[in-house]
Amino acid sequence: MTRLINALSALSLLAITILSASCHPIEEYADDPQGNFEALWTIIDEHYCFLDEKGIDWDAVHDTYACRIGPEMTREELFIVCADMLDELKDGHVNLSAPFKCLAGYKAHCRGCLRRGCWITADSRGNRCFLRVC
Repeated sequence: MTRLINALSALSLLAITILSASCHPIEEYADDPQGNFEALWTIIDEHYCFLDEKGIDWDAVHDTYACRIGPEMTREELFIVCADMLDELKDGHVNLSAPFKCLAGYKAHCRGCLRRGCWITADSRGNRCFLRVC
């Protein structure tokens, strides 16, 4: 009986070791424009399943848009860059929302076409901005 308990304990320890080794560390990002951009890019990189099927070089997309990120940019400017990056997916199921009103300089795009069927819209009270990639 003792051998059985020891064997089960050893198997349990082995299983825990194998399972914990298969987990990858979760990277933390700074709460600034660069960190938020990198977090969004990484989420798509790790979880969006159609990059290969659509022939999207997501690393090249990163290089294209990362150079538009700066430490002094506003959250509205960051929203525009992230919206443009997500527009590369051309996927109507991809959405981005922000807790601020649509941008003053972006009003022409609110409730209208942004680029290639991508819309920036305000909620019913104009309190939030939403990106819908189509």
